[in-house]
Amino acid sequence: MALDYRPRVNTPGRWAGIAAVLLLHALVLWALVSGLARQVVERVREPIEMAIITERREPPPPPPPPPPELKPPTPPREVRVTERAPVPPPAPLPPVVPPPDVRPPAAPAPVVQAIVQERAPERAPERPAESRPAVAPVPAPAPAPAVSRQEVALVCPGYKDILQSALAGVVDRVGIDGDVTVQLVVRGQEVVDVKALSGPREYFRPVVGAVRRFRCSAGAGDAQVTTTLTVGFKLE
Repeated sequence: MALDYRPRVNTPGRWAGIAAVLLLHALVLWALVSGLARQVVERVREPIEMAIITERREPPPPPPPPPPELKPPTPPREVRVTERAPVPPPAPLPPVVPPPDVRPPAAPAPVVQAIVQERAPERAPERPAESRPAVAPVPAPAPAPAVSRQEVALVCPGYKDILQSALAGVVDRVGIDGDVTVQLVVRGQEVVDVKALSGPREYFRPVVGAVRRFRCSAGAGDAQVTTTLTVGFKLE
């Protein structure tokens, strides 16, 4: 490629660029002289806030406890044994001689002389004989009439069924084991009296009510029979 050394013709745009550069340099120079550039620099230099953040450090671990002080073992105490001189035994006491048993002579018994005067017995005055009335002999008691013993049979048909139906559930309600003994009086064909004799009192009323429902027979006529009946209660 060949170089073109021909002179170029000056265009008007070239001179306009040169004029703009010169004008820009003049403005900068004027700004430096008037202090405008300094204000711009000061505004650009804004204060920078700096915060110092300290790193949170964990507290150091506590120092290990000092080892316990070991006290030196105390030396054993010396036990001094002092020998005592043997105590001499006490001197034996001289034998005690009891004084002689000297009994004083017994004094002679006094002689008592009794003077007895005999008197003639006096006669008691004679009393007149008392006349006693004649006592009539007591007649012997008449022999008691012989009592003829008559056995009466007591029959209560179906009494077990009556007890079971009347006392069903009573033992579960009361909750006590025991035997109840009652006394019943039967006259003719009717139970006229029932009395509880022994046993748990909680069962007296139901047992007496059940026995009153008996239909018993004491024989012909108005024969009266008294007997006892025992009813047992047991929890299953």
